Amino acid sequence: MINNLRVGKTANFHRLKRALSNAAVDELFRHIRSAQPSASQNLFHHRREREGDTVWSAISFLYARSPAFLLEEAAVRERICGFLLLVEHRDYIAVFRSKLDMPAGFVTRYLGRVPTERIDIAIAKQERRFSKNSPA
Repeated sequence: MINNLRVGKTANFHRLKRALSNAAVDELFRHIRSAQPSASQNLFHHRREREGDTVWSAISFLYARSPAFLLEEAAVRERICGFLLLVEHRDYIAVFRSKLDMPAGFVTRYLGRVPTERIDIAIAKQERRFSKNSPA
């Protein structure tokens, strides 16, 4: 199923405060699943797969929740499919996600801020112009 994953072009980039271990990723995935009491079986689950110098982890499952536009008393549930993909490279991590939230404790313990200019340097081509007012 992971081979059918279509990931958007946006990600959150972080500096790793400490290295992730198999146990840390397992705990993260357990916490994410436990936040959704109606979680189904995983559509996919990959823990710390190596691809060259990069390590990636991913999870996806279905769960039910009340639609945002209806009160709980309406007793209507919608089925949601969420996923989380972590891509570790050196001391950095890119987080791709849809409809699943990362627990604050994990973020605080493992993820640090990356200055915007560091991301721009990493992904922008030298000739790229970001606004019409930029000098050529």
